[in-house]
Amino acid sequence: EKILNLYEQKVDKGLIPSLRGHVLTAEDLIQRDKILKIMTQFEVDLTDEEHEEANVFLKEMISDQLIEVSQNKLKVLESGKPFLRNAALFFDKRLKRSMPQTKTFSQSI
Repeated sequence: EKILNLYEQKVDKGLIPSLRGHVLTAEDLIQRDKILKIMTQFEVDLTDEEHEEANVFLKEMISDQLIEVSQNKLKVLESGKPFLRNAALFFDKRLKRSMPQTKTFSQSI
């Protein structure tokens, strides 16, 4: 527990004073929804801004015909399903902001 008064109250009640979870911002909730949709339905609606960014960020997947980006949708094609996680990374704004210099996840083949 991060707040001292709540921490002490839990200790007094014989509870373990721990805190679990993350506080999600509105942006986090939107990202989570889009990632969930692309991972389960293989397509997701795009805003105008996302459409422009997708054409740049996912240009190799588009040219390899793994995904399709239309005016308002990103769709994972059958040939792109093995690379679904790569397409979903497009919506992870925190990762894009930090853009690690070292590899943090396993690479796709």
